Formats: sequence, C-alpha cells, structure tokens
Amino acid sequence: FQLGLHSSSYQIEYSDKFVTPAFDSVYSIEPKWHRGVVLGLLINYRVYEFLDLRLTPQVAFYEHSLSYIYLRPVNQPTDVQVIESVMVELPLLAKYKSVRRGNIRMYMVGGVKPAFEASGKKDLETIASRLSVSEFNLGLEAGLGLDLYYPLFKFSPEIRFSRGLPNLLKDTRNPYGDPLNRINTYTITFFILFQLGTIALH
Repeated sequence: FQLGLHSSSYQIEYSDKFVTPAFDSVYSIEPKWHRGVVLGLLINYRVYEFLDLRLTPQVAFYEHSLSYIYLRPVNQPTDVQVIESVMVELPLLAKYKSVRRGNIRMYMVGGVKPAFEASGKKDLETIASRLSVSEFNLGLEAGLGLDLYYPLFKFSPEIRFSRGLPNLLKDTRNPYGDPLNRINTYTITFFILFQLGTIALH
C-alpha cells in the first residue's frame, strides 16, 4: 500500500479575448498551489531483475483555485474560484531499478495516470456562473525512489511529478472561463510505499 502528500496547481493559458476591451478590468488570473492526500494500493509485476510494471489504484483529494484580480472597480475584492474534488486514479508505471547494494536499491518510475472524478462540490443551480472543469484527466508521470529492505517488509520513499495532458476547461460561456484557453494540472507528490513479506537481508 502507499500513502502520499501532494502539492497541486492549475497551469493556465489565456485566450485571445483576455486582451480585448471586454476584459480590460481583469488584471490577471493566478493559480494557487494547494496540498492534498493520496491513499492507494500497489500491484507489482516483475518483468525481469531490473524492470517491474506497477498498477497503483488510488484515491486522491484535490483542491485547486484560480484568483481573478481586477483593476476596477478599485474596491472590488479578488474573486477566487475553488474546485474541490476526489479523484480515482489508476497510474500504470514502469519501474527501472539499479543493482541492489546491501539493503538499498535506487529506481526510476514513469508512465501514465488516468483519473476520474468520484466526487466534487458542485452547485447545479450556479454551475453556469462558476469556473467549470472536466471530470476526467490524464497525466504523464515520472519520479525517483529508494527501496529500503527490512526483514519483514520493504519501505520506499518516492517523489513523483505529474503533468496533465488534456485541456480541463469545460465551459467558456461565463466570465471565469471566457478569458482562458486552457487549464492543465501540475502535481508534485511525495509517496511512502510499503510492501509486506519476508525479505532476506544481505
């Protein structure tokens, strides 16, 4: 099984409309970084001595936000659009391992991460007047880790980087989606993985 703490943010691309007079009161749109938690299982298949395939079904709790900063009216506060969601993720990764030296082995991982929204806070009556994003995401993942062998289990700290590929922007027919062209995700996660079993020490 695995436990993870992540920090995630949207990456945005402005649309051509952002520089038109229709949005001359919007100074900028700023993504914020937010922390979250990941819980999951680890299914590992050994291809040969230095290569494994991993399937790690997991549940991740996310919070993303965009701050809309206005030039006028002068006293108008920053408008923050917050998207909270619970995602079911199915990372499929290749794990390339170094030679084991004593009870330590370094490794690299890389692959893809499809994700589906299981739950999100949405108000159906006001969704048309708020930032709206897709319920599906697909990320490219890459990371580094360290296998530490103990008599009854293997403990592996790992850091992983994920970059979302599809455009998550769902609705551009309101003031929050109209000045944007794309929304992607970027996530940095620190995992702690435990694999139970009898492992001989050297």
